[in-house]
Amino acid sequence: MHLPNFKLGKIIAAAIPFIFILFAGECAAQPESGISKAIEQLLEKGPARYIGAEGHGYTSEQIDTKLTSYYRQRNLKPIWINDQGPNERARVLLSFLDSASAEGLNPEDYRTEWIHGKWESTNIDDLAKLEILLTLELSQYTADIRAGRMNPKKVDPVLFASARDKEIDMAELAGQALGSTDLKTFLNSQSPQHVYYTSMITALDRYRKIAENSGWPLVSEGAVLKPGMTDSRIPMIRKRLAVTNDYTGTDLSSHVFDKQFEDAVKNFQKRHYLNADGVIGNNTVAAMNIPVEKFARQVCLPGIILQGTATLEYAIRELINREAGANPSQINSLYARFSGMVIPGTAIKVILNEKVISGNNKKLYFCVLNHQGDYVIKDGFADFSKKSE
Repeated sequence: MHLPNFKLGKIIAAAIPFIFILFAGECAAQPESGISKAIEQLLEKGPARYIGAEGHGYTSEQIDTKLTSYYRQRNLKPIWINDQGPNERARVLLSFLDSASAEGLNPEDYRTEWIHGKWESTNIDDLAKLEILLTLELSQYTADIRAGRMNPKKVDPVLFASARDKEIDMAELAGQALGSTDLKTFLNSQSPQHVYYTSMITALDRYRKIAENSGWPLVSEGAVLKPGMTDSRIPMIRKRLAVTNDYTGTDLSSHVFDKQFEDAVKNFQKRHYLNADGVIGNNTVAAMNIPVEKFARQVCLPGIILQGTATLEYAIRELINREAGANPSQINSLYARFSGMVIPGTAIKVILNEKVISGNNKKLYFCVLNHQGDYVIKDGFADFSKKSE
């Protein structure tokens, strides 16, 4: 990645403000007046304040105000409930909330357990609560799926001062929702389409399926293995590499370190940012023995993930402070290869591997480690030039 003039701007994982989506459309059936009355009474109590629905730039009070205004515009007619209970639109929304983990999100954040608990209820008060909660969770889910749950300014308001310099047009988004006749299509369209996101979702699905199939076999420690050697551990390593499609051969029992097996080892090493020499030493065995659950968590951690560009910005700030007198205008270009993730609240370590100075020019070669000592950025390069006074 080449980023001239230090104009990093926004980050992929930057969250948008809380978007209250006024999703209307046509009601499936006219509700009984009792449900409308229950909705009105519930709105008077401030449901967003009650469940703590705040954040993304909006307070609970602001959300309640918008919620109340919207339902009054509808004459308190529900969107999700008809005289038979939750309608088809509600079922579509619940299916998306239930499967939020497929997008790297946590279904529990959308109160799915409570929703399921009230789904079959015939109590009018329960149905009114279900109606309001589905509306709130629609807006929360859509905001999260569009741009993530993390507000970068809370991590560092100075570093990410421009991360939300242009807000999502709430009216435009509401218009899209109002104009949609197919909620499933509308929700599917909210997921980011860039290659980094789709690659992460694909990886998440792949590692989860591997975990469901009992993961991969552990490789025993032992002597260093090199091409041409024969060893009793090689069949197990073949099976390990076959799980992740590094080894595509059909012979899983051979003890011989042959060419096809060597190529598989090199491919594995490349994917894990190891020295791709085809030699199986301690580092390669350690990488092979990382539990599949850890790989899945690297794509979808239970907490907030601080990804790629955010970590890079932290590293750049550190280098600018160290090597450029805290003057970002001195940076000309940079390059980095992302190899891991960082959880906010944990430390990262920026390591300057080499510094080459020529006149007013300074070339820095660096890497970044997370709190566990794992590489999160490799092959980092930054080019600085001290400007003439």
